Amino acid sequence: MKINCKIINNIYKMPSKSHIEDSGMDLYISESFTIHPLETLVIGLNFALETPIDYTSYLVPRSSIAKKGIIVHNALIDPGYTGEIHLIITNASNNVYEFKEGDRIASLIIVPIVNIEWNIKEELNQTERGNKGFGSSGK
Repeated sequence: MKINCKIINNIYKMPSKSHIEDSGMDLYISESFTIHPLETLVIGLNFALETPIDYTSYLVPRSSIAKKGIIVHNALIDPGYTGEIHLIITNASNNVYEFKEGDRIASLIIVPIVNIEWNIKEELNQTERGNKGFGSSGK
């Protein structure tokens, strides 16, 4: 699938896969920054894209960043949005972290959207689990 994109400013590198079997494309930062404990930053990635109708783009954290206590907030990018892509990140650790230009900080995945119609019913089909939640499976 080809997706139209636009370079906004100086971009380090367009999103890319490290391995062909990877689900997501690595997102690279174009400017170095420091994030302090409990700080939240919005980081522009210097590119925009046209997500095809019936698809959504989704920003997700990389595990190597998450294990440091850096939260990359999940974000959906609707097909109608064609502005610059931004990441929202929070440092939930007690450490100051420095990120350098070119660091991979998150991933971009593009997935189909299932359009639905609601079918309102008085009762739903019975299942073994039913309405049991919040640890009802034993953990």
